[in-house]
Amino acid sequence: MPHPTPTRSRLSRLLAQAAVALTLLTGGLALPDAAQAQGYGAIAYSPATGQWGWSRGYRTRAPAYTRAMNECRARGRGCQVVVQVQHACASLATGPRGWGAGWGYTLARANAEALGACRRHSRNWSVGVDFCSN
Repeated sequence: MPHPTPTRSRLSRLLAQAAVALTLLTGGLALPDAAQAQGYGAIAYSPATGQWGWSRGYRTRAPAYTRAMNECRARGRGCQVVVQVQHACASLATGPRGWGAGWGYTLARANAEALGACRRHSRNWSVGVDFCSN
């Protein structure tokens, strides 16, 4: 019996699942330059001042980290990188008594992670910054 032809959305999901599986199997080994292009991002945050900085679209991790830290430091002291991503989404949620950061392969998942972490500390939270790195 022949297999049914997959729909475009099903094919997209299968390809995305295959990419995740390959990344897990290879232990996150470096991919060729074309696949790495523009895939790194970071969020830096200062719990002391509530200021943040972010970056996305970098070819390597170090400049993404540096850009996020520099943006945060330009606004306040005590900055630290709270989330780094490669070909994924990141989010920072803040509230009056705490914060939370998260990541995921979709923006909705990154926001859910950040908001979930923030809820443990604070009420009246909101997402301060969110993005996908590619």
